[in-house]
Amino acid sequence: MLAPHQNVLEVAAWRLRQEGLSYGEIAVRLDINAIHARDLALRHERRMGSRPRRQWRLRRKTDCGLSKRALTFLLGCTHAARFAATMEGRQRCLAEIAASYRKAEMLAEANAGPVTVREIEIWLESQGRSLKPPIKWC
Repeated sequence: MLAPHQNVLEVAAWRLRQEGLSYGEIAVRLDINAIHARDLALRHERRMGSRPRRQWRLRRKTDCGLSKRALTFLLGCTHAARFAATMEGRQRCLAEIAASYRKAEMLAEANAGPVTVREIEIWLESQGRSLKPPIKWC
């Protein structure tokens, strides 16, 4: 039973989002536009007191133990092409790809901030590997 403040569309949009549908797919099913679908789903989450799905998605771990953000970075970084041409091949070489970087090189890449780089460093240590040591200038 819905509380008086809850909208049927709001709950429906939230449930469909929990099932993994995109806002565009939700919009088609509910016969509304995608922005309205997003607003309805997020409004319901706020009313329930849960944090927005976007924040949860960034913190979610993948099968390899890295966040989706870090995994996406490693699969698309410039060093990845040296190891494999396909995404499946790159996924098998994640530790090698990460270990081929120095910290400064990784920070210079697009989409690699200090949080992502630190997460990759910790993950590499758990794999028994590490980033290359920094270049020492004389």
